[in-house]
Amino acid sequence: MYAKVSGRDEVAVIKGEDLESLKKQPIDLRDKSIVDLKKDNISYVKVQSKERLSFAIKRLPDGWHLDAPVKAVANAMKVDDLLWDLAQLEARDYVEENPQDLKQYGLAIPDIVIDIQQLGADKPIKIKIGYAHGDDAHYAQTSEGNQVYAISDTLINDLPEKLADIQSVD
Repeated sequence: MYAKVSGRDEVAVIKGEDLESLKKQPIDLRDKSIVDLKKDNISYVKVQSKERLSFAIKRLPDGWHLDAPVKAVANAMKVDDLLWDLAQLEARDYVEENPQDLKQYGLAIPDIVIDIQQLGADKPIKIKIGYAHGDDAHYAQTSEGNQVYAISDTLINDLPEKLADIQSVD
């Protein structure tokens, strides 16, 4: 393929695969991270949910422990999955910047609120999750800005439904 810049005489040869990289959508070029979290820096997570288990976990020297609704040792694999989901949380879509009405997204009174405390941070990061967006996504917003995102349902699906899902059996 050949390309020419308007107003110039030079002609350039372009490989086909180079042309494909120019066809990206704006969402493909944006940083999709919605929170700046490092899995190993998370010290406390509190989940408040209307339909699933509400719970809190904290990192102690000997591992993760439930802080609510009971005091107990937490299931290390389940906690690791949750921390991974939180650290890797990405926007599928950037829905609206500075929305006037959060009700339309289910974020005025969200279905799920997750507070995440990191080591050395002054205040927790809050993630609010609202209504479904399509078949496999939900609207979300963080305390780090006013952007409404669409996020994958992976995080929601990995949240425990009952105490036995997060409490260690050992």
